[in-house]
Amino acid sequence: MSTFGFMPELGHKMAAYTELVISMLGFYGSAAIMLNAQFRRVFLPVGKPLGIFYKNRDTYTKAVA
Repeated sequence: MSTFGFMPELGHKMAAYTELVISMLGFYGSAAIMLNAQFRRVFLPVGKPLGIFYKNRDTYTKAVA
């Protein structure tokens, strides 16, 4: 937006807050992977896999088990 001279301050603030949120999510995700593997239990939850690449649910449950 600042390239076109349209509300440049708003564009900079939106970019700053977006980068802050993305970096916080990245730090949480990397810490969750490391701590969950280190303690061999769910230390920081990240959710379950979506299973969108499996054609049927039986294949998904066999792969997870």
